[in-house]
Amino acid sequence: MPRRCPGLPLDITCRDEKREFYGVEQVDEGIDPREFAEIQLAYVYRTADQYLPFSFWKDQKHYVQMLVEKIDLRELFRPVCDEFRVPIANYGGWGTFTSEPT
Repeated sequence: MPRRCPGLPLDITCRDEKREFYGVEQVDEGIDPREFAEIQLAYVYRTADQYLPFSFWKDQKHYVQMLVEKIDLRELFRPVCDEFRVPIANYGGWGTFTSEPT
């Protein structure tokens, strides 16, 4: 498809996080404790509207999740899933028949 034609957004691809490490130490070298506190406070103000004191799905008759085969499809459908509070995950590859998404 030529670039001048509308199509898929160019920013739907994402990093491959399959082999990424979690729990790696993050040292805050060279940052003043007061500056660190200001950064954290700014984060709280910026994200306060995302506070959810109860589950959207608690009183719903059905619970919906979306699974996609390719990780880039997750990024393509993520804005719509976020809007409707639908969890989305990449479930590609070979899983066991007993594996279930949480």
